[in-house]
Amino acid sequence: MSASNPLPSALELYQRFWGTNPDSFQSSANPLAPNFAQGKRANLMAGCSVHPTRIDFNFNPPPPLREEGEPSFALIEDTSQLDSELRRLVDFLDASAVTNSVSRVGLFLHFLTLGPDLASANGILSGIIPDRYRISLAEEEDFILQINRPRTSTSVAGLKMNCITKWSVDRFQVINILIAAATPVDPRVVSSPQGREFVASSLVSDVNNAPTNASLSGHQQSLLLAESLEIAKQMQRESGLKVEGF
Repeated sequence: MSASNPLPSALELYQRFWGTNPDSFQSSANPLAPNFAQGKRANLMAGCSVHPTRIDFNFNPPPPLREEGEPSFALIEDTSQLDSELRRLVDFLDASAVTNSVSRVGLFLHFLTLGPDLASANGILSGIIPDRYRISLAEEEDFILQINRPRTSTSVAGLKMNCITKWSVDRFQVINILIAAATPVDPRVVSSPQGREFVASSLVSDVNNAPTNASLSGHQQSLLLAESLEIAKQMQRESGLKVEGF
């Protein structure tokens, strides 16, 4: 994305896309620093961030309610809502939501399944890797397999699409710190951090077009995002995930 014209702020884009104010907005006087807007949308946390040369729309699981004891790992459970939001974003771009010079459109989806241990996570991952790439896994750690199967775009002539799939077993550390409702915060009422490690079998779909010297219109941005979404859905179907809405 060219920075020749000032980019709209994350607050403006959030208001235009979701038709309401975000729950939080963070900006900086530094023109090189990103600004963020985020809010809860039903079963998702939706956000927009604007960097000097890029704009991101993000969808994450909502934060857990106040927890005591061991932390939990939050996932997006309502995947049909996620699919609906992504389709709304396709329509939003088609309405020329971003009129700055845009050279690239990308979609990043992360699917994962928690496992009780590394061996179980390896077994789950082995079951979703297509036969032509599959290897035997047992107690190995930090496994990653990534491939790119580029293709020519079917929606915008002359563009190459990168279709990256990554299978991996990942470890996540989640830490809870409970703070009592007090102003200002009294360090005596801050609990000791509660940490827990989670092991997950992960499938990442990263689809994007190779940058072009010509600026992409809003309609072309929309077409490329819709094409990227369909490619990502095909990737997860090939792996047999059967994610609702995808």
